[in-house]
Amino acid sequence: PEHDIAQMPKRKIDPKILRSVTESIKFKKTLKIFYQSMSKAEPNWREISPHAFAFDGMRWHARSYCHRDHIYKDFLLSRIQKIGSFTESRWPQQPDEIWNTYFKLVLKPHPDLSESQAKAVAMDYDMREGKLQLEIRLALLYYYLRRLGLQDCDGTKGNPREQHMVVSNKTETKKALEKAQGPGGNNEIS
Repeated sequence: PEHDIAQMPKRKIDPKILRSVTESIKFKKTLKIFYQSMSKAEPNWREISPHAFAFDGMRWHARSYCHRDHIYKDFLLSRIQKIGSFTESRWPQQPDEIWNTYFKLVLKPHPDLSESQAKAVAMDYDMREGKLQLEIRLALLYYYLRRLGLQDCDGTKGNPREQHMVVSNKTETKKALEKAQGPGGNNEIS
């Protein structure tokens, strides 16, 4: 049958940059990159030790230890403009706790939906007893909530006809986000 797809804009990733980051991960090397952060007006050189890739539904990130800021961060592959040299591994002693920790996110139908609408949402998402429980890496929790329009951990302020689900475990989710991104947290988006 006739059909179409609402395509999302794609971010271009230079294959040479992807290959260099992949090699850096594989061989546990530190990599020098010329990177454009949205928190800085101009790009600059940084040394990173990437250890994983993450996809937030729209963008690919290199989960890396940033040697300048001494924390783990997410670097968008599409914002790496140049690759410099590889150096021997300068990996930190501490593991990436935020990457290695999983959080149980619990979603439920928006409370302002009718009973019938709430049942439809529960069926849409294969909820059990009116709830959807998901295990999500703490490092990806912000991205996940943002994709669902729930970055405030609430969702009840939005129109229930557009925002079908809300976070059921709000208090725990807010604490998890604070741990991942707040003071002392080391999941910074660069």
